Amino acid sequence: MVGGWGAPGTHLLSERKMKMVDSFAEVVDGDEPLNLQMFHRDDTSVPALARSLAWPLPEFFSVEREAGDGDESGDDSSDEDEPSPSSSRGRHSASADGTPVAALPAQGALYKTGGVGVPLDQATRLSAANALTWWHLDDCGEFVFQVALPLDLDAEAERYAERGRRRRRGRSASGGAGEDETSTAEPPPSPPRVLLGPTGKPVVKLFVFARREDYEWISQDGVMNQTMKQSALDLFDTPDDFLPTPQELTPPFSDAPLGGAYAPGSRTAAGADGDAAATAAKLPVFWVAPLEAGGCPLLSPPNVIHLVMTLRDCVMVEERRLSLLCVDEVQYFQRRAARWCEPPVEYRFLREDLADAARCARHAVRPLLRALRLGARDDDDTDGVRWARARNALATLSSDRERYAMDERTRAKVAAALAAAEAWAATGDAAATRAARRSREDPRAAAHGALLAAMTREGEKNAHDLNATAIRGGGGGGGAGPFCAVAHERGRPRWGPARATREQAAADRKEMRRAVKEGTLAELLSRWRGGFRRPSH
Repeated sequence: MVGGWGAPGTHLLSERKMKMVDSFAEVVDGDEPLNLQMFHRDDTSVPALARSLAWPLPEFFSVEREAGDGDESGDDSSDEDEPSPSSSRGRHSASADGTPVAALPAQGALYKTGGVGVPLDQATRLSAANALTWWHLDDCGEFVFQVALPLDLDAEAERYAERGRRRRRGRSASGGAGEDETSTAEPPPSPPRVLLGPTGKPVVKLFVFARREDYEWISQDGVMNQTMKQSALDLFDTPDDFLPTPQELTPPFSDAPLGGAYAPGSRTAAGADGDAAATAAKLPVFWVAPLEAGGCPLLSPPNVIHLVMTLRDCVMVEERRLSLLCVDEVQYFQRRAARWCEPPVEYRFLREDLADAARCARHAVRPLLRALRLGARDDDDTDGVRWARARNALATLSSDRERYAMDERTRAKVAAALAAAEAWAATGDAAATRAARRSREDPRAAAHGALLAAMTREGEKNAHDLNATAIRGGGGGGGAGPFCAVAHERGRPRWGPARATREQAAADRKEMRRAVKEGTLAELLSRWRGGFRRPSH
């Protein structure tokens, strides 16, 4: 991928930001920054270093059963599926010295019941400094474990010096300054200054994450579907006048027409309760994670839209795993992707294992039933978390018949296990009380319904409900507002005034669209928001 892939305004199917390369040197020595992602299959010419990653939290990510744990179903002898010749490719590989090693399943298809961790893919990334990958979600609701390899700063300095010599030779060949002449117009290239991270190692990549609740601030899927162009927040070029101010976001919301200037309003949004501070919407929150060369690994969470800036030439290795305890994240991603005009190709575990009753029972339900049973122990608080997540995952699998296949025998087994879990949680012993509390306080489960509800109303009447994911009465706050019209310039969103109703925002959008066509949108919004005093940064 060429640096800048996925930028606002670029066509979804354009190949301008894709490039074929024949060597690693082309990635870091070319005239434009590139980001090469090599997924490891049967090709052993590149070492799959991701196989050596030691994942944390085995109760969430282990691909093996816990030692000493039997299977109450009593049919372990049938664990091994009979893979077809085509699906068994990639099950075995060899290291550089010819030693057989276990390879990844083919894009996540499983052959044997294991733990609650499902290996999906392994990759090595070679990235040039200044490569930028714009906002995106990962592939299926999985977790990504990433580590940057140590840098040789001396070799990096020599590589930049060679770039300078190569450019001078090129100018000499074209009749410019000679190789030994000094050019005052263009200083020789030099490595970027070293940015040190929290542990004192050089930072090679910056990951910028936005909360799941703030997805619509970042990406406007409805507009993307209509235009076939990336429609997303420009993190580096969105002036203040294109965003609602804190004053606007505090009730009562303004009724002043967009053609004039802001004036205080008289209405709060319908359904808003409590005082102004509690009901005012907020601008999006960003989390910045530095990845250090030879430093701490990064465990990227699922369904958190993010962009990645490469600060210096580097190599990063990664492995992707799905956690069965977080099947609700898979469901969220599948519902999100189903709304895209160009949905991604799903990993085989989703489109084959979870969609086949026998494989779903073996590779998803059985490990989750085991996790539910292990979570009822009283070893530590981790067991309570495991019990709550396993209970949630089994309920998710059994409730979504469209995506997850179960025969009646498996469905009955899951229903019985969930009923027994409810009865156990009500017994009042220490382990049950802890597990029940963990289930009630599970932040993922609490937000899941609100996120799915908000997703269905994104972009309705081309207005952004800024409190769509607020949890009110156990569901989403959709319809409570405030609302802002959203218009796009070259794929970049611009927000109109905060209003009490979606209809007011829809009227604003007509005015904003007219201004976009006339090239006066910045003037229009600047005039309306011109009287605000913004906090210093």
